[in-house]
Amino acid sequence: GVQRVLDDLTSRSVEGNGGVSEVLDEQATKDLALAKENAERLARVNQVAFDKTADSVPTPAESSGPTRVTLTHDFAARLQDIFDCLADAATVAAYTRCRETVVEPQVGGRFELFAGSISGVFEEFHPPEMLRGKFRMREWAPGCFSDFQVTLEQLGEGRGVRLTLHQDNIPPGQAGWVERHWKERVFLQIKTVFGYGTVDSARIPGR
Repeated sequence: GVQRVLDDLTSRSVEGNGGVSEVLDEQATKDLALAKENAERLARVNQVAFDKTADSVPTPAESSGPTRVTLTHDFAARLQDIFDCLADAATVAAYTRCRETVVEPQVGGRFELFAGSISGVFEEFHPPEMLRGKFRMREWAPGCFSDFQVTLEQLGEGRGVRLTLHQDNIPPGQAGWVERHWKERVFLQIKTVFGYGTVDSARIPGR
């Protein structure tokens, strides 16, 4: 079940890239003459610049950065509130402001957020305390998935919930984008839309 979903997501990413390529090829054909002239001129200039800077370009190993992200975030909410923000399609669609949202809350269930910009599959599903699965961004190479695990902990009466994320096997150079996704497109939006701010500044729903 999980592998079938992964294969399907990979196939969609390949098809999406193909559609973009066709549009670009059509546009390139229309402007071929001008593009060729500009390319030849720029090539001469760029070659000079390349010869001067080639020795200073970092190797992929030097510039790849970390391939793991670990984040901890507290919310003034109940466990089920935050679990729903990750595993309930209507709740996710509300804070992402995207109707094209798919979340299948079960082992082997797929998720697609921001119209397919983020996709993956759940490999473990233990409401309301833990999620584990595969995660990819549309720009990553076909078949490339990272591994994520989210755990939720009730901190005590009136103290809210702590979310801990571990995400491994992120493609080189992509860890910063993954961290930004969680912080800006998930955590911040959950607090903004539902009011699950810090415990000091917000009343926990139901308390």
